Amino acid sequence: MKCLYINLADCVAVFTPHFREQVIKRQELMPAGWTIDKATEFLNALWDKATIDQTFGVKFGSGYLYGKKIYNGIRKRFELELISFTPADNFHTQNRTFAKLITL
Repeated sequence: MKCLYINLADCVAVFTPHFREQVIKRQELMPAGWTIDKATEFLNALWDKATIDQTFGVKFGSGYLYGKKIYNGIRKRFELELISFTPADNFHTQNRTFAKLITL
């Protein structure tokens, strides 16, 4: 599986292979009635709320989406890198500074 790139208002969303595999594996955790328009709105809001170079986690459906807002120097663009998607029984980095919890 390869990365998937989607142009947003201020950046490019990068769906990593691991993230894509986790979403497919955990489809039952996805929000109901999800559409491309809702996804674009959600990702743009996430971009606005995230801090550059800080890994984050955000409640997404019945799970947590993990990602990072970065500047890709090679491609000379800002990216919203979507890294993983996990069940919501706990925030997996709760006791570490690895990811900051974001609420939308």
